[in-house]
Amino acid sequence: MFYGSLIGSMVGISIIYPVLKKDKAAYLRCFDITIICFAFTAIFSRLADFSFSDSFGFPFDSSFSLVFPSGSAAAKQLAKRGVIEMGMPTPPLFPTQPIMIMAKIIIFFVLLLKCFQDKKKVPLNYVALYFLMYGPYRICIDFFRFDGAAYFLGLTTSQWLSIVFTVLAILYYKFLYKKLEQKYCLNEIAK
Repeated sequence: MFYGSLIGSMVGISIIYPVLKKDKAAYLRCFDITIICFAFTAIFSRLADFSFSDSFGFPFDSSFSLVFPSGSAAAKQLAKRGVIEMGMPTPPLFPTQPIMIMAKIIIFFVLLLKCFQDKKKVPLNYVALYFLMYGPYRICIDFFRFDGAAYFLGLTTSQWLSIVFTVLAILYYKFLYKKLEQKYCLNEIAK
């Protein structure tokens, strides 16, 4: 869901390219603005997920575990899968949703602070930074999920997308960052 809405946002920006093609730096920076906004709205999206309990962790008994009530989406999914009987609350579950919410809050504030501190705004820098933070975290947290996520070759769709976007972010910093910095930022700093 999150990658789908992010990809949709990026495609939407791509559609306005003809309007901004005279100022390619402004066009590329639209992606950075969008990723910071997306990081903010993703917090509320994950809060909504948590309130509906439709994604949850595996059974895990600790003081941090979550128990969802019998009428929750988590309890209904577990009953359908034969893990619990219908009408029962869930067993204690690993708190994936609160962890995901906290991670999204941290990612948003890191991007926001970096934006305020950066003297030079290298295009696509915040997009790459977002993927470097979100991708590895998402790969890890999905191993703790116990909901009905779609799997392919042992990994969730989000894990596969996270791998792809993390690799793209690494390639951006290795091959593209310096070129974009020289092309779009050195003149601005000299002014």
